[in-house]
Amino acid sequence: MVGVNLYRQLIKASFFWLPLFGAAFLAFGMLTEARTGIVALESAGLAPAMITIEKTEQSWFRKSGLGRQAGGTAMVRIILPSNNHSIQPGDIVTAYGRKGIDPVFIHSDLVNKYRASPDLAGLAITPEFLAYGMASLWCALFAYCFQIFVARKRYRAGCWTADSPELREIRDEAASLYENHPLLYRAKVVSAGFLGLIFFPTLLILLVLSLGYILFILVLSLPATSIQADIALPALILSASLTLLAVARLIQSSLPKTTGVPLPPGDTPALEQMIQESCLKTGNKPIKNLLITGDYQLEFLPLGSAGFWPVPRFTLVIGLPLLQSLSPLEFQSALIGELARHNQHGNRLGAWLYRWQQIFQHMRARKKNDKAFADAILRPFLDQFAPSFNALARFLVTEQIQTADKVAVKETGPDATAQSITSTYVSHKQYETVFWDDFYRRSYQNRYPKELPYDISSRFFASKAVRKHMAELAGGKIPQPRGHIEFAFRDLRGRLRDLRLHPQIPDRLNLSADKSLLGDAEPGIRDALNMIWWQQSQPVWDACHSHYRTLSERQKELDTLYEDGQLTEEQWLEWADIARYLDGWDAAADIYETMLIQFPRNPEANYTAGWFRLHDRNLSGLQMLEIAIEETPALSIDICADAVELLEEMDDSALLGIWRQKLQHEKANFRLDLAERGRLLDSDILIEHDLGSQEMKDLIQAIAKIPEVEQAFLARKQITARPDSPLYVLGVNGPNSKWPSFGHDAVSALRGKLDLQFEAFVVPLNNKFKKLQRQFETMEHALIFNRSGRAHHNTGEGHT
Repeated sequence: MVGVNLYRQLIKASFFWLPLFGAAFLAFGMLTEARTGIVALESAGLAPAMITIEKTEQSWFRKSGLGRQAGGTAMVRIILPSNNHSIQPGDIVTAYGRKGIDPVFIHSDLVNKYRASPDLAGLAITPEFLAYGMASLWCALFAYCFQIFVARKRYRAGCWTADSPELREIRDEAASLYENHPLLYRAKVVSAGFLGLIFFPTLLILLVLSLGYILFILVLSLPATSIQADIALPALILSASLTLLAVARLIQSSLPKTTGVPLPPGDTPALEQMIQESCLKTGNKPIKNLLITGDYQLEFLPLGSAGFWPVPRFTLVIGLPLLQSLSPLEFQSALIGELARHNQHGNRLGAWLYRWQQIFQHMRARKKNDKAFADAILRPFLDQFAPSFNALARFLVTEQIQTADKVAVKETGPDATAQSITSTYVSHKQYETVFWDDFYRRSYQNRYPKELPYDISSRFFASKAVRKHMAELAGGKIPQPRGHIEFAFRDLRGRLRDLRLHPQIPDRLNLSADKSLLGDAEPGIRDALNMIWWQQSQPVWDACHSHYRTLSERQKELDTLYEDGQLTEEQWLEWADIARYLDGWDAAADIYETMLIQFPRNPEANYTAGWFRLHDRNLSGLQMLEIAIEETPALSIDICADAVELLEEMDDSALLGIWRQKLQHEKANFRLDLAERGRLLDSDILIEHDLGSQEMKDLIQAIAKIPEVEQAFLARKQITARPDSPLYVLGVNGPNSKWPSFGHDAVSALRGKLDLQFEAFVVPLNNKFKKLQRQFETMEHALIFNRSGRAHHNTGEGHT
């Protein structure tokens, strides 16, 4: 236990302290080299000085390499004797030139005015030391990236994941410690929070000062025409540009992202009016960006823009479930409270801390995607300091939250405010893998040690479909993890106590109140939380166990039907789905393979069976996936993407490279197919159509009902990427009296009247499509309708 925790802490510490040591090593090296140069010059009886030479001549410039060609002022570094601070015409001094240290003859015609000043900045900085400093900095950054890469590999390998039993027990022990010692917990939070607030600005200042120091050396201290300055300055500008670009993309990828859902049209005006009224009541500016989501949320967030630069747009994000679960007055109370927390008139610091707290919460929620490079860079920072910053920020914005709640009480009344606050805490559902793992582990140890084995329940609860079904059976009341419940109770009762409100709180909250949640009885708190946990989880577990028994009985029935040879195709699929829940991926794949013998035309059977095999780390599933690509080309990209994802988890580099190439090939074919299907050119090649007789009859009858169509031709467009998926071309001619030229609106109206059941272009055969018209006329069965004569289709039969 201690070894795992120590190993984890060492990895986390190496993320942060190694770059700091690199930056400190670079600064220490600069000071050491500079001091060494000062001591060497003083021991030789020399002291540094800076001489300004004006009106240089071309011949002298070419000889010594000092000065500017235009004859302007040049800054050169000249070493003078320490006891002599002035020079006379005819003296010979030593100066830094293009090729190193050169003797320079000071002539009276070349020196009209000079100024001596200490050269403390660039005293002993040579190109070798610049290379040494830059190498130290890049080594520190490389070590940081290497540690992140190692952590990603170990994270994906499962050495220290958030779901491992060892870390879960450590977390439970820490939670019990913080429950019993709230003051110790607060001290730890404050110290860690201030460490995060001090450490990263310090590191940033060190890096900025180091780069600024190097920039000063390159631009100001060395001669303008030296080789080092000519090469280093553009390289420095390029490096700074690339760094800013990378930081911009990193910030953009880390900003919260969400997708919207449509809002009923009748609710939109009333909602917009309520939002604008709430902005006026809270003193906020009118909200320009609104997003409706399918989550249970109400937040005012800076969402990342779709462009290249990370321009945050403050957007009011409203969850449709929250909007539907509250009355209009309760929702307005919650909206006013949220907007008041962002009001900067009273407490600007509190408003910005509240915003940063929300951003950090969303960034931590997105950090599970360990394949993204931006998430891999931010994960060490978020894991180490975001929880502490979150707790510290919440402590600092308590006054802001209390003020916002008072504004909501003033505008909408105490009852609506109390109910909105309670509903926001109680109704929020969190589906987390850690919670489900802990849930069935506790249930197995305490209630059903014999009826439901652990290995079966593990696979049973691994399915998202089962979790969703369990939520439906339990009436949508999914219990939250213990830590979330405790924090929600304390924070909720504290907010309601400050407002002196007494709403209708559910029984589980009254239970915690009777046990003196805010008192000194820690055992009573723990007993209350355990009772709350089991009181909430008991109906859910009963539903889970009942559903498990139902699936087991249904599986026995399907086994009997299989032995009798009476399984239909739908029953085969149901049998495989139940086997996946109860017996594992490999058993479900066996059922799919057996089903293919009886139903070989099932389009997705090979795909599903191969995916199940590969998910169970059986490489024979790749052969089935290749067969599925040939049988269902429309799903080729999804099949290749699933194979790549599973091979990445298996860490098979050879097969992973092959399937990545296949994925790129399928994407290229898809783009080509999309381009070919998205437009029709006069130069496209047409081939015979392959519609059946009944489909042709229905099409001809639909065309005959449209008087604007005089002639109709039908053919297929030749597709290069996916020739198995047909794309038809329906060419029409109309009398000049009704439609002189089939325009875009006329063609759209014609397509709507035909109501085609297949993918096709409807084009007018006018001057724009002369070549297509010739192809139609030379094709044997292309003419399918002619109002003046008879209509023909591909079987040669006639239709009026």
